[in-house]
Amino acid sequence: MDIVSQVANNQLTDQTNRKDIEEYKTKINTNVIAVISIDDKVSARVRKFNDQVLERTKMVDLPDISVFLKEIKTGVAQVDPKLIDQKPGFLSKMFGKAKAGIDQYKERFDSVKERFDEIEDILTKDTEKLKVSFSDIETMYKINHDQFIDLNNMIVAFEESLTTMKDHLNELIEKAKSGDSIDTQELREYQNYYDAVEKKHSNLVRSRLACIQTAAAVTLMKTNVINTIMTNITLATSGIEEWKKNVVLRI
Repeated sequence: MDIVSQVANNQLTDQTNRKDIEEYKTKINTNVIAVISIDDKVSARVRKFNDQVLERTKMVDLPDISVFLKEIKTGVAQVDPKLIDQKPGFLSKMFGKAKAGIDQYKERFDSVKERFDEIEDILTKDTEKLKVSFSDIETMYKINHDQFIDLNNMIVAFEESLTTMKDHLNELIEKAKSGDSIDTQELREYQNYYDAVEKKHSNLVRSRLACIQTAAAVTLMKTNVINTIMTNITLATSGIEEWKKNVVLRI
């Protein structure tokens, strides 16, 4: 199940690794510095990954297909295969003598076909670029998903640690009520430690949210690429090729 679906179905903790969680809990119980730096590697990967996502969005520099659609529509109207199927004398009325009309029709067809061939070549090359981009985006999604899992494991570790720490904090609060300075100092130090863990937990939750948002963006990119590939293929095969075949069969 993808990240977005997990969020929608409230299954954020489904993909966790108990071994990793226990290792993170051990680090949390070490000292404040270990808590603060626990996600350094993941954070560095996230920053690098976000740069890659921004770079990948430049893929939209590909030619606007709508321009080609308009040009093809105009070309098809100029050399409509149905013209040849009209009743006798129709071409004569359009082009003069029938034979001259056919010749002019062929000239017009050759001219439009040449441009259509150029468009078809452009669409084919763009489609190959898009296929490579799709593969890259798939890799990007996997990297983001792995980061999501790492953050998920950390968050679970922090939540379990905070539960245990809260119990110990309450014990220290009761103990400090005696007024003993040593107990008060111990409470103060542990409170600071607890606050640092709680704050780090909040930061990790925000980082996980960023991963979820990135997953949605990457999924949209995948969808756009797939739709563009399908449009290109349809335009180049079902569109242009079908038109050329119909004209050639009728001439």
